[in-house]
Amino acid sequence: MRRTVWAGCVVSAVLCVGLPHVAFAQSEPRCSVAGGYVFLQEWSAGDLETPRFPAGWLGTAAYRLGSGRWSAVGEFGVSSARTSSDETRQLMGAFGGARLAVYSRKRLTLFAQALAGLERFSEPGLVESGIAVQPGGGLDVRLSSRVFLRGQGDYRWSQPNGATFHAYRVIAMIGIALK
Repeated sequence: MRRTVWAGCVVSAVLCVGLPHVAFAQSEPRCSVAGGYVFLQEWSAGDLETPRFPAGWLGTAAYRLGSGRWSAVGEFGVSSARTSSDETRQLMGAFGGARLAVYSRKRLTLFAQALAGLERFSEPGLVESGIAVQPGGGLDVRLSSRVFLRGQGDYRWSQPNGATFHAYRVIAMIGIALK
């Protein structure tokens, strides 16, 4: 899995350098917000159970910097799961970072992003918090000048209390261009 993530990062970097620069100012919104559904699968290096979080939501906002391809991004999300003993597990994350519009045309934008922040895991009797790094990418499909659909995938590395966790997320969102 790590090789796949690194290969994806290398391909994204090559595409960023190799694709010709397009005048993104005409196609990318200055500011946008989006929200939607998240599926998250987590695993660790130890003997811990690998939880699946099938119910989650995510809110994100982006602000384009200047007239180029870069945007500042912030996101907040919560993923939940029920255990076999009918207790609720929650994984909450707050992240900030940068997004690069790798390819953009009239109705389609392919992007890569790198975020960092804090992750908090909680279940009855246990709360852990730690730093997390989250590279990923996705595709925006504009339905109109203001409304778009987003499909996104991310890899997350986190380290609460000295333990290392890895996760991947699959995300489906709807968004609005504000400016």
